[in-house]
Amino acid sequence: HQEVPEKVWCYVSKNTDRKNLESFNIQLLNHDEELVLEIIDFIARPLIGDSDKEETSIFRASWVEKENQPVDKNENQLVILTGFEAEIISELQSQLGYETRLINENDEVSFFKETFEVVQKLLKGKQKTNVSLLYPLDQQMKFGFVSGLFKSMKHENPDFHGKTIGFDQFDRNDVKRVVRLTESELLSNDEEVIFQNDIRRVKSLSANSLSFGSSPCRLRDNGIYLITGGAGGLGEITKNHLLKSGNVTIVLTGRRSRSEINIENNTRLNYFQCDVSDAKAVNQLIDQIIDEYGRLDGIIHSAGVEADDFIIIKNSDQIPNVLSPKITGTINLDQATRFLDLDFFICYSALSGFLGNLGQSDYASGNAFLDYFTKDRNKAIAQGERKGRTISINWPLWANGGMQVDDSSIEYLKNNWSLKPLPSEKGMEILDNIINSDQSGQFVAIYGNQKGFLSKFNEVSSDTNKSNDIASIKVEVTDDHLAAKSLKYLKSILAEEL
Repeated sequence: HQEVPEKVWCYVSKNTDRKNLESFNIQLLNHDEELVLEIIDFIARPLIGDSDKEETSIFRASWVEKENQPVDKNENQLVILTGFEAEIISELQSQLGYETRLINENDEVSFFKETFEVVQKLLKGKQKTNVSLLYPLDQQMKFGFVSGLFKSMKHENPDFHGKTIGFDQFDRNDVKRVVRLTESELLSNDEEVIFQNDIRRVKSLSANSLSFGSSPCRLRDNGIYLITGGAGGLGEITKNHLLKSGNVTIVLTGRRSRSEINIENNTRLNYFQCDVSDAKAVNQLIDQIIDEYGRLDGIIHSAGVEADDFIIIKNSDQIPNVLSPKITGTINLDQATRFLDLDFFICYSALSGFLGNLGQSDYASGNAFLDYFTKDRNKAIAQGERKGRTISINWPLWANGGMQVDDSSIEYLKNNWSLKPLPSEKGMEILDNIINSDQSGQFVAIYGNQKGFLSKFNEVSSDTNKSNDIASIKVEVTDDHLAAKSLKYLKSILAEEL
């Protein structure tokens, strides 16, 4: 009817007279509510082929060399600086040709909260902006995890792009080189970038060498294993599985009192109340375990809290409750067990930590922290400062345990990401294979069609304007009730509540 503008309203109605086919009428309207395009009797048919093939896949997240590939980006740039010495900060601010913002918070949660508030203000201003964070690479765990915020921001509004850029140590004589690299980097689509000895690397997925098998989990005989968040859905699944896997004792912990949870009468099972975000309580917990059992052989950290909301309307006071179990709790567990000879320290992360997600900017960032912690602790192992492999697993949506979603969300995952909810037995098979291997680091697990997932991942990764399909829908938020309704429909994409 008319030329189709870049932004339109889309009205879809289902044809009820089609009994055996999914048929729709689609109308596109401009902002003056004038009809510009109409599609009548659009029929959706399932693809024929292996798109429904169900398979379990494990990928490795790793840093790979990649040349910068500049593209057209927003003219408005905001560069956030953090972690550098004052002299370097001053030089960067004076030489970068863009607006800069200094954030100097001492702890990770406060740093994230201030960064979040900067991003929130930009989104409310509605001016297309690229946001980049520059940080020193030796503090990657402390700062790099805000990639979860930036990726979620892109999902919620594709007009806003974010990226993290880590530089290895440099002095004021190298500032011009860093400025040159940064200004070039602001024109690329890659969302997580580091420079080591001038070699540019980006975070990517790679094939994993794990061989799948049905061998039971090889745990230490008479081993003692701690599961945090043990009263939650995934904690319950993991506990039951490990108890069947060998002669082990499982110690559960959570914020609820023992009287509030149902602990079966089992001499190989115990529960201690503990808030892992409380350092003193965590130290007491580890002391209790050592006093009672004489040792601790491994940790599975599955504690987590979510409080989903779009960035533009989220109350930043909610952030500490979401981040504390993932960030503060992980640090506390690591400090309390730093002298113990562990077999492993496993963090239950989520796909949202790797991909970001609508309404989960803080939760995604908390999971991203677990991934960076894994890298940092494995470095400490290499230096003789810790013992026991460190592993993070970016879990997809589970069929049981954790978040339950409606049929339309499950259908979206299948049609757009070739993913299906992960059955409990398949998830525990992944855990078994990772534990039975000698590998450590960050693993990304999916259940569904591997080829379809990788195709979508590569599409999204190569073009920041191609967020996931639902994420590209702009939602005009007029009140909290509308936002809550919108979020209920959208929030479950590629996320898992642990």
